[in-house]
Amino acid sequence: MKKQIVVLVFLFVWVLLSSSAQAERQPAEFTFTRNEEDFTLAWGSGLEEIAACGINGMTAEAFYPARLPLWADPSVMSPAVAGYTAASSTVKIRFHGLDVDRAELYCYCGRNEDGEMEREQAQLYMVKLEKYAYPDEGMLSALLEELFATFGQAKEEEATTQGFAMITTDQGIYNGPVTTIRRTYPWRGANHTGLRLTADYNDFRQSYDSIIIYLGMTNLDEALMEAADNAAVQASPEQVTVEKRIALRDENKQSVMRLEEGTMLHVVGYDKALNMFEVVVVDESGESSSEPISGYVHGDNLSTSREELLRLFPQ
Repeated sequence: MKKQIVVLVFLFVWVLLSSSAQAERQPAEFTFTRNEEDFTLAWGSGLEEIAACGINGMTAEAFYPARLPLWADPSVMSPAVAGYTAASSTVKIRFHGLDVDRAELYCYCGRNEDGEMEREQAQLYMVKLEKYAYPDEGMLSALLEELFATFGQAKEEEATTQGFAMITTDQGIYNGPVTTIRRTYPWRGANHTGLRLTADYNDFRQSYDSIIIYLGMTNLDEALMEAADNAAVQASPEQVTVEKRIALRDENKQSVMRLEEGTMLHVVGYDKALNMFEVVVVDESGESSSEPISGYVHGDNLSTSREELLRLFPQ
């Protein structure tokens, strides 16, 4: 009888370990729910395929040229423009039961023999999903349980940082030291895919400031770094600098803001009816802000001439 019990325990443990091992070998997929309908957006999908999923704000036209994050460390961007990106804070999707507040999609795009990117060649490479507004421990635990069940257990990595913050509370404004504990859960999936979840715990609030999830391909970092080796990339006319103050205008040609000398822009297209170029304002590092500012410029007083831009974006 004792031998039989031992055998049954062994088999039970073996089944658990086998299930975990199989889960760990699952590819990390961008599977989400929108309007009670499930979608899976495959890695390598083009801009039109992304747009067909109907994620709010993710039209093909919303994607603009940009540097892309590396998988090894998403806080590090490729040294040069290497593809296209778009972001939305009104995505209205759920990922493994989590209501997503913001999503950003990154599409890698190689260069043709002339050193130019072709939008139709862009392929989905990475997805960044964010949940903010102070998610609690219960929300994180439920999400981790879902991910563990799908991809297997992940070893928690923890790092603590000390800083100062100004925080509004019911008692007033707190301005002082804050300890942040970053908890990271990494998964390696099949087919060169991966998933990484980070949650920043704020000891003052005793809650999480945010949950961030990265999903994507793990084997493109070298290609992203090599983008800078192409001289045509480094001198890409799609990325321009304002050389003299100009106006950013809307679709009615009304001025919406002044662009000061040194402002960096990504030119994303030419509107024949307006006879103006559509641009996205970026920061000094070449990255977009969380809410990109876009509009139209005539094309004068830029580091790339209007004539060259017209050749790049033919009428």
